[in-house]
Amino acid sequence: MKRPLIPIVVVVVIALSVGGFFVYRGVAMPDEKPGVVEGSGTVEAREIGVAAETSGIIRELLVEEGEQVEAGQVIAELDREILEAEVARAEAALFTAEMQLADVARGARNEEIRARSAQLREALAAAEGARTLAKTAREAYERPTHLRAGVDTAEAQLASARASYEAAQAQQEEAIAGPRSQEVAQAEAALRQAEAALLGAESELAQVQRAYDQRLAADTQVTAAETELEVSRAAAEAAEAKRDLVEAPPRPHARDQIVERIAGARAALDQATDNLERIRTLYEAEAATEQELEAAETGYEQAVAGLSEAEAALADLDAGARDMERRQAEAGLAQAAAASRGAARSVENARREQTILEATTRQQLERARSGVAQARHARDQAAAALDLALEGTRREKLRQAAARVDGAEAGVMGAESAVENAAQIEEDRFELRSQLENATKAVDTADARVDAAKAQLDLALAGATDEALEMARGQVMQAEAALAGAEARLADTEVVAPTAGTISEAILREGEAVNPGSVIVRMLDLDNLWVRIYLPLIQFGKISLGQPCDIYSDAYPGDAYPGTVQTVADESEFTPRNTQTKEERVKEVFWVKVDVGDGEGELKPGMPVDVAIHTGDPQ
Repeated sequence: MKRPLIPIVVVVVIALSVGGFFVYRGVAMPDEKPGVVEGSGTVEAREIGVAAETSGIIRELLVEEGEQVEAGQVIAELDREILEAEVARAEAALFTAEMQLADVARGARNEEIRARSAQLREALAAAEGARTLAKTAREAYERPTHLRAGVDTAEAQLASARASYEAAQAQQEEAIAGPRSQEVAQAEAALRQAEAALLGAESELAQVQRAYDQRLAADTQVTAAETELEVSRAAAEAAEAKRDLVEAPPRPHARDQIVERIAGARAALDQATDNLERIRTLYEAEAATEQELEAAETGYEQAVAGLSEAEAALADLDAGARDMERRQAEAGLAQAAAASRGAARSVENARREQTILEATTRQQLERARSGVAQARHARDQAAAALDLALEGTRREKLRQAAARVDGAEAGVMGAESAVENAAQIEEDRFELRSQLENATKAVDTADARVDAAKAQLDLALAGATDEALEMARGQVMQAEAALAGAEARLADTEVVAPTAGTISEAILREGEAVNPGSVIVRMLDLDNLWVRIYLPLIQFGKISLGQPCDIYSDAYPGDAYPGTVQTVADESEFTPRNTQTKEERVKEVFWVKVDVGDGEGELKPGMPVDVAIHTGDPQ
């Protein structure tokens, strides 16, 4: 009796399937061998946030996502107008301080010294005349000789009148000389400083106005980011559902659940479609940016992909799961989770930007406008002062100096006439006593004036005091420090890469505002990759630093990438949720960090890999 062929065919098919599975396992990841400890993990890389060191508006973003950069390469440039105006103000202030120091160090002019000398001679002559008058008054009081007293008085007045005439001539020479070149240079520096301050105030007003006008755009960015987050979450849920569907056997009502997810994906697609149409309408009305339109289009494409994945999951459920589909589901879940995290960061950045822009109130705008008005008024005053210095001594002062000379000359002539008529003076004894008292007081007053004139002349001859010079030097040092600080802040407008790497994400774009510490882009160091695996205690005891490793990836079956044990844990912990070992999950494990280097340019962050550590000891 012949046996039926169907059981034999079934046995052959099963045998071929099992053999194929073990052949695949031997290629993708070799079986554990003596002296080898195996584990699984995910490729990771160090992420670096490149942040601004000063506040401002991003004028130009010089890199794109995925671009390789070198250490010190300029990543972005911030607006420089306000800081350039600040540097100009600091330079003008330094020039003014240097001119003041030169003026103090140079001391008094020759005209000023001659004027002080003339004032001293005038005071000495007045003092001598007062003493002569006092002597004559005493003699006249003790021995009334009216004629001699009158003559002495007239001669003293004549000497005083001649000294006044010399002083008036010295003052006239000083007025004709006009202002010094240092005074004109100081007035020019003050005008430049006022113009720089006006430029800075106008730039600050323009920046505040732009920030105030961007509030509507910030609201649109927040809405777009939230929509993108919802779409990415829906995609993550769809990827997780697909993974669960692939790994687990079909459950009751599984098809109904996938149908419900398809309905949810279609609802997300409808929402993304509405959002895209809204953003396109705003973009055509110039109320939304090109970046917002791109974000809305990306959200729409992700919603379409989510719907396609849900429909594919239904088809996979009907067809049954395969090993390749499991790996694809894991990869899709990892990508969806990464997209969800990126969308969450975008929402956080958009909300932070919205908060910054809302802080720009009408009161700040009014203060900026008031600052422009005050700076313009100060500029006008400095211009008027420079015009006055360039014009020189006014004609009114010249005429006044000439009138003083004429008056002093007339006084000399009158004193000379008084000397000639002194013999005609006759006074009684009471008047002589009054004259004596007045003459004594006049001597004291004249001596005080002599002392004051000597002090003024000594001050002009000695020049500036050490304290005045030190104060002027201190002002120069202060202005130099202010200029250095302004130049340093201007240099901070160039944001550079702290190290070599790859741009993984651009957080902010051109035209957006930043504060000190605001992250503009994120970088990945792809030359120093690593894998963190978790091992039970029985295997952890065989691990030591420097042991060689082989890394296997499902993306490149059969290829092994070299690695080295870099760090081991010093205490145990429970197995993380996203890590699977051959032992039960509830057991304590130890983590091991394996250095992968650059992964030969093929391994990328986020890729799941298997690690085989060569311990050198037979198991």
